[in-house]
Amino acid sequence: WPGARILFLGEGLVACPFLLFLIVYRKNFHTGGGSPGRAESLAAGDEATRACDAAELPLLRKVAAVLLNPQFLLLALGGSAVQFIIGGFGFWMPNYMTQEMGLSKAEAGLYFGGITLFCGVAGTFGGGIILDKITPPSAGRSADIRTRGLAASRVCFGFALLTVPFCMCLPWVRRLWLFVLVLAIGELAIFFTQAPLLIGIMCAVELELRGLATALCGGFFGHALGDFWSPVLVGYIKDKTGSLHDGMALLTSWILLSLPFLGLASAGLGYRLVQRRQLQH
Repeated sequence: WPGARILFLGEGLVACPFLLFLIVYRKNFHTGGGSPGRAESLAAGDEATRACDAAELPLLRKVAAVLLNPQFLLLALGGSAVQFIIGGFGFWMPNYMTQEMGLSKAEAGLYFGGITLFCGVAGTFGGGIILDKITPPSAGRSADIRTRGLAASRVCFGFALLTVPFCMCLPWVRRLWLFVLVLAIGELAIFFTQAPLLIGIMCAVELELRGLATALCGGFFGHALGDFWSPVLVGYIKDKTGSLHDGMALLTSWILLSLPFLGLASAGLGYRLVQRRQLQH
């Protein structure tokens, strides 16, 4: 625990400059109800086909509008599978390193905490930087926003695909140095998906629904379908088998479930379904 407290303190100190930045420049991020981009369709297509203003919908209608958005659903379901692994790693990996790699609790905590801290910061920043290099942020045209949303989905899918070999072989690695290397690369690739995933979510829905969409993605899909169940499932398998190995093998193979959803999102299936629905109306 003393080592973990140091890691938490370090993570909090790293976040302080960003908090100060948001406080100082908070007015620059305000978009009022009368802004020119208010009526844009970020999902796809023709703004004139929208029947009502999303800002004036009641809350339940807004939630339904987000949940019925195919591109949002594909990204959120793929992201929940990634979050499943992150939650399971966070809960069980120190114990796994203690039991399977022969480390003390303090050593396991410092190894895993250091890897997660570095990979979390570097991966989250790196994913956003790569996406900005591929497609600079749009000034507001819906076609540009769709292009950026597709690029975000493809970056997310690419790094999820890169995660597969490292996650899948992790439970069978027995040398400590190799285990740490494989874990670090796998976690780094996982965290590279996070920023593009959120950008893809925001580009998939209308401007007024962005906050709700990110909340549903993180709160419902990320937790209720993701990291809430992974510690429970791994613990259940551990109780049945007496070892964390089988549970960890299942946990690391969960990344495969993200690939169909993120792959379809990166192919633009959700956007095409939205366009078809708009043409029908």
